[in-house]
Amino acid sequence: MIGWRFFWVLYFLYRCVCSVAGQLVVVRFTTLGDSVRYQGNAEKFGGSPGLGWLLDSTQVTEALGMLFAKVTSGNEIAINVLFQTIAFYGIYRFLNAIPANLRKFVALLVLAPSFNLWSSVASKDALVVFAAGVSCSYLIELYRNSARLRLVHPLAVAVLAVFKPHYLVSLLFIYSLTWASRFVRQYEALLLFVSIVSVSQLYIFRDRLDDLSFQVVVHFITDAGFSTREAFWQQQYDVFWRAPYGMLLSFVGPTFEEALRNPLQMVSLVESLFLLLLIVVYLVVQLPRMPAFSFLMSTFAGFWLLFANYPFGVMNPGSAIRYRTGYYLIFLTILLVLSSRKLFDQWRSGEASIERKQRRSRFRPRLVIKPSLRFVWPSSGRPT
Repeated sequence: MIGWRFFWVLYFLYRCVCSVAGQLVVVRFTTLGDSVRYQGNAEKFGGSPGLGWLLDSTQVTEALGMLFAKVTSGNEIAINVLFQTIAFYGIYRFLNAIPANLRKFVALLVLAPSFNLWSSVASKDALVVFAAGVSCSYLIELYRNSARLRLVHPLAVAVLAVFKPHYLVSLLFIYSLTWASRFVRQYEALLLFVSIVSVSQLYIFRDRLDDLSFQVVVHFITDAGFSTREAFWQQQYDVFWRAPYGMLLSFVGPTFEEALRNPLQMVSLVESLFLLLLIVVYLVVQLPRMPAFSFLMSTFAGFWLLFANYPFGVMNPGSAIRYRTGYYLIFLTILLVLSSRKLFDQWRSGEASIERKQRRSRFRPRLVIKPSLRFVWPSSGRPT
C-alpha cells in the first residue's frame, strides 16, 4: 500500500508534469488563459503594479510572476512550477485535514487532469486553489475540533477576498452557522431558518442580480471576446429560472454536441461526467445515514457556491472548466466532507465535551482554605 508521504511525492511530480505539458503541449491546441502575462511579461500587456496593487488580483499575479521571472531567469516552465507549488500547498493542507476514512476517495478526485493543469501554470487559478485549500482545511479542522488559527488562514481569506470574493458567501455561510450552532440546542432549526432567509435575498435583490447577469454576457461577448455560445439569458429573470441547468452546465463544461466537434472538449466532458458520477454515487450511499444538519448545510452551501459561479461558466465550455478549478476544493468540501456522518458525530461529541466541561467548571464547589491555629505541646506535657 502506498503511504501518504510517497503519495505526496508522486502527486507533486504529477503536477510538475502538468506544468511542463501545459507549457510545451497544451498551448499548441488551446490558450491557457493569461499564463503568458503572468510569466513576467506584464509590461507587454500594458500592465505593471501600481498604487493599490494589493487590491487588484491581476496586478498581484503580475507582481508575483515578475518576481518568479527574476528568480528563474525568465524560464517559463520553472515559473509554472513555482505557481503550482503554491497551489500544491493548499491542496496538501486540504487533504491532510480530511478524516482518514474519506481522504483516499477525495484524493482520487483531486487527481482530475483539468484541475491540476489549470492550477499548475502561471495563473490566478493557482493562487485561488491555494487560498481555497487552506480555507477549507480550517473549516474541516473546525468540525474535527482541532482548529488552530495560523497566519496562513487570514492570508488565504484575504486572497479570496481579492481574487474571488463570491466564494466567501458559501464559506462564511458554513463557518457562521457552524459557530452559532454551539450556542443553541435546535441547531437544525437555526440552520433551516437562516438558509431560508438567505435564499429570500435573491427575491429582494432580483433586479440587481438580473442586471449583473446581462453584464456578464456583455463581458464575454464584447470585452473578453471569446464566447462560443449565445447569450444564456434572453429574458428578464432568466438568471433565476435557468439557474438549475446553468449550475450543472457550468460544472460539466462542454455539451455533448460541443464535445463531438472538439477532441479536447470531449476529454473534458468525459472527465466531468466521471467526477459527477463518483460524487453522486457517494452521496446516494451516504444519504440514508446523513444527519439532517449535514444535509441542509451541504444543500444550501452548495447552492450558494454554484449559483454565484455559474454565470461565468455558461458562456464558454473552456471557461467553465477553468473557473471550476478555483472552487473545486470548496465543492468537494461541501458535498463530500461536510456530509460525512462520522465527521458530524466527531463535531457534536466535541461540542458536548466542551459543554460538559463548562457546566462542571460553573457548578463545581469551590474549596475554601481557612487559616487555623496550631498548638505544639512540649515533652513535659504542659501547654505553652
